[in-house]
Amino acid sequence: MDVSHLLLTSVLFLLPFIAQVSAQQPGCSVSNNKPSVEENNPPGYNVTTIDLEAGFTATIDPSSSDASYFTIEGSQLQLVKSVDYETDPVLIANVVCRDTSGQTNTLDIIVSITNLNDNTPVFKQTSLTITVPEDTKVNATIIPREDLSASDADLDMIFYELNSTVQDTTNYFAIKGINNPEIYLQKQLDYDKLNSTTLFLYARDSPVSRKEIIHTATATINIIIEQADNKPPWFLPCSFIDGDKSICISSPYSGRVNISEMSKEPLTLDPGPIYAKDPDYTINEKIVYSIVGGNVDNTFSVDADTGNLTMNKAATSPDSYLLQVMAAQVNNKQKYSIVSVEIKVINKSDNAPYFEPSSYTGIASVGAAPKSLVFQAKDPSSPLMIKAEDDDFPDKFNPNIEYYIKNSTNFVATRDGLILTNVNLLSPETVIMEAVAKDTVSLQEASTIIVVKIVFTATGCSASENNTSVEENNLPGYNVTTINLEAGFTASIDPSSLDASYFTIEGSQLQLVKSVDYETDPVLIADVVCRDTYGQTDTFQIIVNIINLNDNTPVFKQTSLTITLPEDTKVNATIIPREDLSASDADLDMIYYELNSTVQDTTNYFAIKGINNPEIYLQKQLDYDKLNSTTLFLHARDRPVSSNEITHTATATINIIIEQADTKPPWFLPCSFIDGDTSICISSPYSGRVNISEMSKEPLTLDPGPIYAKDPDYTINEKIVYSIVGGNVDNTFSVDANTGNLTMNKAATSPDSYLLQVMAAQVNNKQKYSIVSVEIKVINKSNYAPYFEPSTYTGIVSVGAAPKSLVFQAEDPSSPLMIKAEDGDFPDKFNPNIEYYIKNSTNFVATRDGLILTNVNLLSPETVIMEAVAKDTVSLQEASTIIVVEIVFTATDKITSDKLYTAQDMGILGGILAALLLITLIFLGLMIYKHYGTTVKFLINKKFSKDFPESYENQAYNQDEHPDLSAKEQKSSENGGITELQQPSFFLSSSKEEIDGLPKTSTASTVVFDVEEKEEEENEEEEVKEDTKHEKEVKSILKTDRNEGDHGYKAVWFKTDVDPDAGEKVEVIKDNASDYDDDSDQDLQENEEEEDDKDDHHRGSGAAEVMINMSRTASQDSIIV
Repeated sequence: MDVSHLLLTSVLFLLPFIAQVSAQQPGCSVSNNKPSVEENNPPGYNVTTIDLEAGFTATIDPSSSDASYFTIEGSQLQLVKSVDYETDPVLIANVVCRDTSGQTNTLDIIVSITNLNDNTPVFKQTSLTITVPEDTKVNATIIPREDLSASDADLDMIFYELNSTVQDTTNYFAIKGINNPEIYLQKQLDYDKLNSTTLFLYARDSPVSRKEIIHTATATINIIIEQADNKPPWFLPCSFIDGDKSICISSPYSGRVNISEMSKEPLTLDPGPIYAKDPDYTINEKIVYSIVGGNVDNTFSVDADTGNLTMNKAATSPDSYLLQVMAAQVNNKQKYSIVSVEIKVINKSDNAPYFEPSSYTGIASVGAAPKSLVFQAKDPSSPLMIKAEDDDFPDKFNPNIEYYIKNSTNFVATRDGLILTNVNLLSPETVIMEAVAKDTVSLQEASTIIVVKIVFTATGCSASENNTSVEENNLPGYNVTTINLEAGFTASIDPSSLDASYFTIEGSQLQLVKSVDYETDPVLIADVVCRDTYGQTDTFQIIVNIINLNDNTPVFKQTSLTITLPEDTKVNATIIPREDLSASDADLDMIYYELNSTVQDTTNYFAIKGINNPEIYLQKQLDYDKLNSTTLFLHARDRPVSSNEITHTATATINIIIEQADTKPPWFLPCSFIDGDTSICISSPYSGRVNISEMSKEPLTLDPGPIYAKDPDYTINEKIVYSIVGGNVDNTFSVDANTGNLTMNKAATSPDSYLLQVMAAQVNNKQKYSIVSVEIKVINKSNYAPYFEPSTYTGIVSVGAAPKSLVFQAEDPSSPLMIKAEDGDFPDKFNPNIEYYIKNSTNFVATRDGLILTNVNLLSPETVIMEAVAKDTVSLQEASTIIVVEIVFTATDKITSDKLYTAQDMGILGGILAALLLITLIFLGLMIYKHYGTTVKFLINKKFSKDFPESYENQAYNQDEHPDLSAKEQKSSENGGITELQQPSFFLSSSKEEIDGLPKTSTASTVVFDVEEKEEEENEEEEVKEDTKHEKEVKSILKTDRNEGDHGYKAVWFKTDVDPDAGEKVEVIKDNASDYDDDSDQDLQENEEEEDDKDDHHRGSGAAEVMINMSRTASQDSIIV
């Protein structure tokens, strides 16, 4: 109820009380102080009469609220303008009575406005458009009452009516009642019968049956029916039942396979490939295929996406297979259909049937009845019979071949190949038709041309040949045949005959007067008129077969074509039909086709159906990213490629433009291609963090970036919408459907992480979607970011330092440089979640502990200023500091590290190595004492002797290993090399007495020859020469020649210098020295090798290991290397 109606009610309630007070005042009165006036009155309307006593006047109080409506003319209270009940249901005229002395009093006149039916009902909306799902339940409300109710300012009751101009619409929709405009569904919708309609809702302020003035308002309601997914798939082709388009029945498919042979290609089926579609075509849900029955031994499989039927193994039995193939919707496996697929198992056909000869010529008489035989043109007494041969059969006779005529209804072919008439032949003519031989098992075909001349028969004259042949392109005057005439007969060409212009008779010769063309006239008939002396005539015909020569080039209908091909075209689909590509040859030669292209791999995608069938089909699924356009060349030849005959060739150019299809689901970015295949891009999960018990109002920051997906079919670029489809415990998060921004609906109250599943789907097709994982870690709030104290670090490192070398502190070069970030969130300010990295330099790296290492070989001195970052891997907060590293020349050894180890790791490793070294030394000492105890005591006594006039030892070894025991340098080796002995030098004493004093089982010793620098070698040679002059009896043990005459002479030879045929007594010591199975020697050798590895930059490239075995014989001692 509006304000005016409320006011009216209030006034009517107070009216009696007001009337008692103001109906009459001294000096003024009214005859009716509660008058009524109908709305819409004309101006000047008399409301009531005012009675005035003598000396009184009456006026309207100008300050009253309704003063503008009233005036007083004489004694009449009048309305100065029209009034409207809907605006002012009650007016009050405040009349001022004034006497001659100026005294006043007020008289109130209440005027009630009578309501008239002068307003039309009003709808809130005069036009509505709504979408109603097809599967809406019967009796469901379509539009609620409050959206459709009309209002009437006259407060009249509203009467509603619903109708439509679309037939049968009101069978589906109705209103709840005459006074209730709520629209509901009263009959189940069917999208195929009704997909949209328009309703008209009428609102009247009186029933239609009344004769009063009725005001009517109309609301237009546009209803769009949204197709629902309520039908199972249809296998195609199919047929509707009794015109009902809601049911479509398909026929079974059929195909053939060769026994014991497995085809790698999809099977060819009749009437076509297995294909089903969603009949709810506006939804068009994806269909998947499967074999649900009849698949004995799992011989066949069907591609779930394409429906292509392939073989898993060869069929070993001749029994047919009756497969049951199901097509089901991906989104709802309850919506499915099943079709039968019969696969016959046949013997392999290696050869197609063929005709020999390639064309036939026949003759039939004018007036021949249907089913009459056609006879051979060359032998009119023999029926014309076509015959196809098949090399798959020993006698070339294939019993499975059937014949039919392809392009003529006047003739038919029997199963045996006889040609019969099919209609009455009423007039002479030449019929050229194609006959086809079809193998009903392998379905292979062959075709041939049949030329039938329909002619008259005659008697009286004769010709040498009634059926003859002439090559086309003959010269004029060519003799066709000889006409034999009896006495008294003459012969002439019937001038009215069809081919009369081609012939003449010269004497007894039938001649051609002009050149003939097989392509124009493959057969000519000479109608010869025989006339006797009485003028009686008779006519006979001579059939002249024109022999076709290969004198024409094949011709394409179109030599250039451009087509646009959707990327999602099905494999095996026809790209260009046969009729658009077939070439014609005026010679009627069989055409041989070949398809190729200058674009690489194009012919992997496109092929022709056969050498005689130019239909181009798709043999490999297109990929727009790999091929978006190409050019094919179709060659048509009138002879096979292998033929040696003259061949004419025509070429058609086919430009194919690939149109990208919406085939790929969205890609979440960033993503990576798999093995270079740009059709698949795999994204990594997103990750982020939120503080526990705290709700962020801003979109969450994720790594590696915001959630974002794109349509990889970039020329289409469909809109993507996002949604959370899993892992959203307690609906804590939400994702913006359009932007992908992830926000919080509430605070996370548990420290458990969230693993959300976010789906990106195309707006136009929700079946094209991708899902990505988004891990949201719940962490304790970090109140403080990490920080460095101090803010700068300085370090030093040597030029030439290898990768992974430590950088040392500039203030204390003996201590490694270590950066350290502190965090006020932890009591000891040590945050175990901090990791360090170098931001703007690739020459250095930081370990997790903050050690700074080199990352490359440092080749020259320079100053490197870089930024180091400490990152809290939980809160992702960061701090940075500056590191200044001086790369300088230094003589100190470089400290390198092949791997990154912590200080704790290095301490543990050092302890372990020290323990192992101690154990090794103890073990080594025990072994040396066990084997060489006597010898060691002997040599120690000798070493401490101050007078060594006859001692010749390797002094270089003594200097390196025993500097406190060295006496004087002794150089050896004729080639200038210094010999270092890694075993004690007593093994090389040249004193016979010393040798005799050694144990006879002395073990092998290792001699290592190191080559020093050139200058040292020259100095050593000079010293050796000087020593040799003074001590003639000292002889080198490294000589390769032998001195057999000196029995006290001992020599070391390399193994290669020993003559196997010599008679010397030589003992060759193998590398393993099995006779001296001594663990201590092996340990010593390993230690020597370790020392060699550490110091190999001090040694030359000529080092060699020499195993020395000392044995004593009666005549000669030999040492072999």
